[in-house]
Amino acid sequence: MSYSAAPLSTHGQEMSVMPEIGSAGGKDATASPGYSASLDEDKKDSQDPLDPESFKRGSGSSNDDDDNRANLDDKAAEIAEYQKKLPKLDFKNGAGAFFSSAKLRLRAVFTPRFLLCLVAGQLLSLCITCTSVVTTELGIGEWSLPATQTFFVYFALMSIYTPLTLYKYGVAAWAGMLKTDGWKYAILGTIDVFGNFATVFGFRYTNLLSCLLLGAWATPVSMVVTFFLCKARYHWTQLLGVCICLAGLGVLVASDMRTSKDWGYTNKVKGDLFILLGATLYGLSNGIEEFLVRGRPHYEVVGALGLVGFIVNGILVGGYEHASVYGANWSGRNVGLLFAYISAMVILYSVAPLLFRYASAPFYNLSLMTSDFFSLLFGLFLFKYKPYFLYFIAYPMVVIGLITYAVGKPLEAQADAKIAVMARGQQAEKEARTGKSRVIGQPKGKLGSIL
Repeated sequence: MSYSAAPLSTHGQEMSVMPEIGSAGGKDATASPGYSASLDEDKKDSQDPLDPESFKRGSGSSNDDDDNRANLDDKAAEIAEYQKKLPKLDFKNGAGAFFSSAKLRLRAVFTPRFLLCLVAGQLLSLCITCTSVVTTELGIGEWSLPATQTFFVYFALMSIYTPLTLYKYGVAAWAGMLKTDGWKYAILGTIDVFGNFATVFGFRYTNLLSCLLLGAWATPVSMVVTFFLCKARYHWTQLLGVCICLAGLGVLVASDMRTSKDWGYTNKVKGDLFILLGATLYGLSNGIEEFLVRGRPHYEVVGALGLVGFIVNGILVGGYEHASVYGANWSGRNVGLLFAYISAMVILYSVAPLLFRYASAPFYNLSLMTSDFFSLLFGLFLFKYKPYFLYFIAYPMVVIGLITYAVGKPLEAQADAKIAVMARGQQAEKEARTGKSRVIGQPKGKLGSIL
């Protein structure tokens, strides 16, 4: 999901914004030869794609399967050893000893991987804010077609990543992928589309406070989904980090209330139910996508998501907005704003799955809680907002929450044992032949490195 930035209002007008879900892309690579499999082998040894253990099994020979399991066992043992070497927090010998041990632990946590995830999360938060600003400007320009906006986003994702997947796999392997795993991508894409659709309806009926607070429900939902699908287990410091981030969100809400950055509501119960439904669907989609992108190349996952989203969203546009499309104001200004919106969303969908691999879906959702702070920065210049001092307290609170989330269980220990990416078709054969592969988000060397 995405936890969306608060809609921006100008000159007394309140514009609702459609929050977006994150998905991913970029030039991905694939896993080690042990995880690669040809199309014929996939047909012989099909797996339940939503079995949490399925992506850990290669689809080649039994010897390859044994090697894969041995490699994962070795990685798990390496993670356990890594955790043992982390400096322990000293709670027994007074405040001085505790702060000294905390300083050593923070040095161990601030790895290049964590810093990269922190920056990537804020980049995605900025993208969410950009979509909020652009949607507000489109509303001012008398262009308000939320389903049509996301239709173009899915079309762009499909146009970029589906041809890339065809090039990597070959037509036969791509068709085999749709035959064997297409249903799980249909689930992911449908949840994504209706998450957006439910949330934009919620914005129309309820107020800002409900949108922000109920939208935060996506974080615990994604934690539950990854608990079952990815076998994620959460340290108490991670739960504390989530609480700190939610407290930072509460401070943001208080700031919005103090600055009257709000709008009225017409049917609060109806709007709240839509927002809650949208947040639930966002959390489900993020958790499922994290599971999928840890088992398949992310160009496959994003390309299939774009294809399904294009079809499902196209049906929604045809049934819900077809008349409005013809009567909309397609001026040069609005077309340019729409292009900016699509660009920001393509970046979001392309980078988010990499953050799922480097960190996790909950970390992604927590990172997006700063989007309202970035909306303030835009509002200062575009809409002459007057900042309230709580804004400058809320942002550090969310960042501190993210750091706390990684203190007890560093990102390396959260993810690496569960990454086992398998290519298909020509790409799988190429990796098996050359012995070379590259998986973005999975360290090549020891824990603590990025590559």
